[in-house]
Amino acid sequence: MVFPVIAACTNGPLEPKLCDSLSGSIRSQGYQLDISVDEQGWLRSEGSRDGGVFIENGIQAATLMHGTSQGAAGLGPSGAAGIMIGSLIASKLARSNTRNAMESEAEARITPLRSALDGQCWSAWYNKAIGQALLHNGAAARETGGLVLSISPGVLLSADARSIRLISEIRLMQGRKAIYQGHVEVFSSPLDCGQDCLAEWARGEGHVLKRELIIVIYETVRILQRDWSTQHFSAVSSAEKTLRYQVGGMRYVERGRVLEVDESRHLFLSLRGWLKSYPISGESSL
Repeated sequence: MVFPVIAACTNGPLEPKLCDSLSGSIRSQGYQLDISVDEQGWLRSEGSRDGGVFIENGIQAATLMHGTSQGAAGLGPSGAAGIMIGSLIASKLARSNTRNAMESEAEARITPLRSALDGQCWSAWYNKAIGQALLHNGAAARETGGLVLSISPGVLLSADARSIRLISEIRLMQGRKAIYQGHVEVFSSPLDCGQDCLAEWARGEGHVLKRELIIVIYETVRILQRDWSTQHFSAVSSAEKTLRYQVGGMRYVERGRVLEVDESRHLFLSLRGWLKSYPISGESSL
């Protein structure tokens, strides 16, 4: 969601948009850069898409519901209602167990890579990389700017370990007021890494990881500036549709509006108001 700079912009329905004065404010006031990196939790992994856990819990839930329906037969309304409530609680617990199992699996997958990258100051690395990307795009931060651009980056390794996704929570602050809020996700191109992708990401103290991160950081900065200059792509009138795309071995399906298409990437706005950029492959579909 993007908050307007002046109160007059709040008229009408609440939609992601920018006021005309935002780009002007950035140019005239400048901004300081504030990068916030969780040194322990900035690198995570997607949960597995393996359906085995879902099937197992689905069978358990179906068996439970069947037994419940049999047990409720012949009971009065209150007895049957009690059994049904109990079964619904048990079904909810089964779903929670599924989520916990996926999170535990994802944590186990990413731990070796985290260990290989320990001892590096990632906060300093991100500050330098993002600062250089902003400078390259003609939007260098200042030491005494009137605004503060706050960016919290995180990285999500795909379940097949072939690609990363840079997820950036972004705020432009004017004093204690957020005049812009954005969420940008950028997928890297998948690695050609054979069977041991984690070793490839970790090689040379994370050389490959840093190389791919720089690429997605530059794309994130490009998207951010486009978001500012186009008033949240207000001139784009594309209709909401189902988007199907593939990155490496992972397939994704979600609803959104396509904003930009070029020879290498698609950029779209999700129903949550998130800006997402992914590399084009033969499996991607608009």
